[in-house]
Amino acid sequence: MLRSTPVGAIAAVDGVRLGPTPVLWDGEAAVPHEFTFVLAGHALARYRFAPITGGVVHGRLVKISDEVTPALPPAIELTVDVPLGLTVSVDRDQVEGALGNLVTNAIEAMPSGGKLSLVARHDGDVARIAIADTGPGIVPEVWEHLFEPLVTTKPVGLGLGLTTARALIDNQGGTIRCTTEAGKGTR
Repeated sequence: MLRSTPVGAIAAVDGVRLGPTPVLWDGEAAVPHEFTFVLAGHALARYRFAPITGGVVHGRLVKISDEVTPALPPAIELTVDVPLGLTVSVDRDQVEGALGNLVTNAIEAMPSGGKLSLVARHDGDVARIAIADTGPGIVPEVWEHLFEPLVTTKPVGLGLGLTTARALIDNQGGTIRCTTEAGKGTR
């Protein structure tokens, strides 16, 4: 089931127009689908949804850490703490994309170095994944608009990373929560 969030956009699935959002779509989950949202004649977002499969959280986080490690500044210490065998039923590509965005943001928040940790745990029937950095934290002016599109503190960037990460996790039935403390970092 797809619950679209860009209110007022036109939603289409596999090129077939559904109408203005919000929409509910309940389609075949065993095959990939492409969802497009158009607002004022411009493609606002395009998502490709693959079938939900069992995902091994440990492998996904290790893959992400292996991909970012070569690009890590030497002053950033990376810790990965994920139990073997931790699994969830999600679209692995979407969750990996969301986590990749969050890890990139954490790294970019620490240009002078710090600690980056990726921690996952079972919590009942869900997996909780925490990505934490020891950067400067998020200022209140940005905090109140944190997951809105086109909000960025970076000199170069579109401000879509957190918006995209939230949409990808929401589409998997998950949630993203964020805490921050000035001078101590963000989780």
